[in-house]
Amino acid sequence: MEWPRDIEFRTVAWSTDGGFYLNGSRFELFGLSRHQLFPYVGMAAPTRAQRFDAGLLKSTLNCNIVPMVHYCVRVSKAAP
Repeated sequence: MEWPRDIEFRTVAWSTDGGFYLNGSRFELFGLSRHQLFPYVGMAAPTRAQRFDAGLLKSTLNCNIVPMVHYCVRVSKAAP
């Protein structure tokens, strides 16, 4: 089931004071990383399972973002 919603972004900014601003208003971000591996089906989980999982994050844990990273990349400098 889809819930269409019209949204409009005018400005998006990160501030040096540690804040994220959306359309000029500070917006607190709260989210968790998730893995899309499900028992018995692994990465082949159907869309409804993915939506159910996302719904749990939103309704139960009050998340408003899901970071789109898996592991942090460590950058090493090459020797001169």
